[in-house]
Amino acid sequence: MAEATALWLRNVVQTEALETFGARAVGLSNVNGYSCRMRSGGYISEHGFANAVDIGTFHFEDGRRVNIEDGWRPNSTAMGDLTANWFARINDGACDYFQLVLNPNSDAAHRDHFHFDLGPWKSCD
Repeated sequence: MAEATALWLRNVVQTEALETFGARAVGLSNVNGYSCRMRSGGYISEHGFANAVDIGTFHFEDGRRVNIEDGWRPNSTAMGDLTANWFARINDGACDYFQLVLNPNSDAAHRDHFHFDLGPWKSCD
């Protein structure tokens, strides 16, 4: 999980951050960490195996912070909205590194964050 996250950050997030905002991403806020909770269907969440990450906010070297809850637009349809368009591109790029990619379009439980995991199911929202 650490390797997939590092590769996504280097190859997608940094590239898109520099192109869109002219600044490097220097941090992120994890919405949920290790949590041995149940998910729908009665299975232990991939978080319980340290095989998932939930990211809500990105921090940039210029002091800017962008978060999913305020910056995401349904289907990223806000024309000219740099943050929403950036989120859409880094979400799409995550599909190359993670098995499961969820975002606010997925369901209400993900309204404020990206969920990425390396579990057995392949799905990319």
